[in-house]
Amino acid sequence: MAKKPTSPSKSSLGQFADTAIVPAQEAVDAYAPSKPMPLTPTKHREKMSREFVDIVSRDAPEPKMPDELASNSEKSFYGSFLMGRGYVIEPAEAQALIESDSSNSKVLFPFMTGQDLNSSPDQSPSRWTINFFDWPLDRANAPADYNGPVATDFPQIFDIAQIRIQPERALNNRIEWCERWWQYAEKRSRLYELISKMSRVIALSRVNNHLSFAMLPASSVFDRTLVVFPLDRFDNWSVLQSSIHCHWAWHYGMANHSILNYSPSVCFKTYPFPSGVLASGPLESLALLGERYHAYRSQVTNQNNQGLRTTQYFFHDRRVQVADFARLRALQVEMDQAVAAAYGWGDLDLGHGFHPTEQGERFTISEPARREVLDRLLALNHQRYEEELKAGLHNKKKPKPPKSKNPVSLDGIHPAQPDLLPPNNRSCFEAG
Repeated sequence: MAKKPTSPSKSSLGQFADTAIVPAQEAVDAYAPSKPMPLTPTKHREKMSREFVDIVSRDAPEPKMPDELASNSEKSFYGSFLMGRGYVIEPAEAQALIESDSSNSKVLFPFMTGQDLNSSPDQSPSRWTINFFDWPLDRANAPADYNGPVATDFPQIFDIAQIRIQPERALNNRIEWCERWWQYAEKRSRLYELISKMSRVIALSRVNNHLSFAMLPASSVFDRTLVVFPLDRFDNWSVLQSSIHCHWAWHYGMANHSILNYSPSVCFKTYPFPSGVLASGPLESLALLGERYHAYRSQVTNQNNQGLRTTQYFFHDRRVQVADFARLRALQVEMDQAVAAAYGWGDLDLGHGFHPTEQGERFTISEPARREVLDRLLALNHQRYEEELKAGLHNKKKPKPPKSKNPVSLDGIHPAQPDLLPPNNRSCFEAG
């Protein structure tokens, strides 16, 4: 079990820890707006804070929007929706069940959530889950030509499922969820098929104050509070963690002022990666920089016993000038410049520093660079889409989905992660 996250230790932050660093919750409060902002899809906003950009006239024409790219298909997925607290078990119980019968390891897995990714110093799962995949209930209900496993092949685990899961599912008004009570409501079978031969994948918490992508073991079950990318190379990770991609996600994604709901269809499938990063072998320079950054960030989180969320707050706080965070910022600059070079943007001055943004002050690229990056990426998106259209990779263009009524909701039905919501909105979040 991961230790409870704390603020950076005095040993790592020195004398500065007694005077300048604010506790994590105070840091959160410092970035929170004094008045709730209206829920506005970021892709429809160019009206940023008066501190750093002029407000666009309401009469201005609606900006052009990016298109989904075929080259990005099947490379980003929401995690599984369990729909039932009974699936989730404590690590000690899981280990005892595996020790009593080693075959139980085939249906018991570490359960990775957005909370674990953001708050655990080593981004490790704090619980386990039962997983019967898409298997039939028993042999009697299996198709005649089916020779694979069934749920009742694992009697110990099946008995637990009957006691803890079936009664809860019986109360659900979705018939298919009641009838197939032993299976996850949303299994994400294609995701697990794609990562079955991978040792690691990239993941991100769906709802975020800051975007922190992490390389995680592929052997876990990933919760619906995560976006999972079946990508295992650090050049891919470098691009996703770059300020260039993060500004694209904040601009076109859906946000409530300082909280972003990262949608694969809007933030990832439209994003034009540098040539070759997704389709061919790794770009070695980007991969080396990304691996170095990821390793050093892991060292900082473990050394200070704090999660990625707290680490990001200190990263963006100009008062925190200790060696750990100064080094992280230098690595971010180096990685951003390498990503820009991969696009062929040698002429672009990114202007890194502490800059005001709609989300508060951030260590990032300058506002003129942000606008130029977004313009270039949008032009590249349209160019790639036209090339794919001519190559016959797109059918008739689909209508855009309706706007979400709650941009910070995970799926329009269930609430977002409670630790990112005001206290009076943290009512009915389920583990599954």
